[in-house]
Amino acid sequence: MTSIYTIGHSNHKWETFLPLLTMHDVELLVDVRSRPVSRFAPFTNKVRFPGLLAAEGVGYLFIGYLFKGEALGGKPEDPSLYNGEGRPDYAKIAKDVGFIAGVAVLVAAGGDQNTAIMCSEGDPAGCHRWLLLAPALESHGVQILHILETGEISSPLPIGV
Repeated sequence: MTSIYTIGHSNHKWETFLPLLTMHDVELLVDVRSRPVSRFAPFTNKVRFPGLLAAEGVGYLFIGYLFKGEALGGKPEDPSLYNGEGRPDYAKIAKDVGFIAGVAVLVAAGGDQNTAIMCSEGDPAGCHRWLLLAPALESHGVQILHILETGEISSPLPIGV
């Protein structure tokens, strides 16, 4: 069975974030943020982050370079992917062509190398990694393993728990 890790950069510093990847032998980090920038964790900005990871032997892929920028992000630019209250509608996003294609790329990458997907949210339980991406990947037979800020691994809880 293919496994894919998830991780949030939260407000970590590089010196805290890197060991979380290395302790789980992550070889490829797939950035699934809608926009690859952060003022809270500036090391993850698109100009700097790939080089930092490469120096440690970790590959980097921002899925938006392959598809429209927010293909797997939790905050798409397309207003039709939001509900009436202005929140992202994950059911609509999950049916989006770019999202479906992005998930296929993740499934393939996860089978080839030890892969982690990353966004900004530290707690997976309130993040699109758990609410949107995990169900899509699990439907392809992928096991999802969330790397917590302690380095421990958590599997998703059943929806509604």
